[in-house]
Amino acid sequence: MSYPDRIISLLGGTRPASRKLERPASTIQSWRTSGVIPAQHHADVIERARRHGVVLTPADFFDLPAPANPACHGWTRMERYGDGEHEKGPRNVAG
Repeated sequence: MSYPDRIISLLGGTRPASRKLERPASTIQSWRTSGVIPAQHHADVIERARRHGVVLTPADFFDLPAPANPACHGWTRMERYGDGEHEKGPRNVAG
């Protein structure tokens, strides 16, 4: 999910975000489609979202890397679970 998708979702979707941010729905949709909210709008989006109880920070205007799945990376058990065992390789967690 892109950062515009996350922000727009936090604001309730395209039309509610449009009302809360006082922007045309077509503008909100273009942010979602392009995957970018232009930098000159960030401060205004943060302020208007705050007025509606949605706390955003400048860090919210960046895409985050997908979280790593330790089972796919052959991490040690200690790295994965912090339990002090040092077996290398993926572990069958199915039981």
